[in-house]
Amino acid sequence: MDKNTIEKIMNLARIELADDEKKEIPSQMKKIIDYIDNLNSLDTSGAGQGEAVFLKEMILQPDKEEIFPDIETLTSNSPSFSEGFFKVKKVL
Repeated sequence: MDKNTIEKIMNLARIELADDEKKEIPSQMKKIIDYIDNLNSLDTSGAGQGEAVFLKEMILQPDKEEIFPDIETLTSNSPSFSEGFFKVKKVL
């Protein structure tokens, strides 16, 4: 990675680096690229595309209504509770 490329990246990222910090960038970029190459060499054939186990389990659970056993305790800590609902400020 040459000096012009480093300067261009710094300009795009809107960062400023000291000269000694700029000298470290090529070796740091090489480490990052080597790490990515290492990840690319891993066998991922058994992994499904875009799957996340924890999300799959959550999605398959049915919704069920549960009554809180002590509603008075719950609502006593709320600054505003009316007609079975918590009142909250509008979020924009």
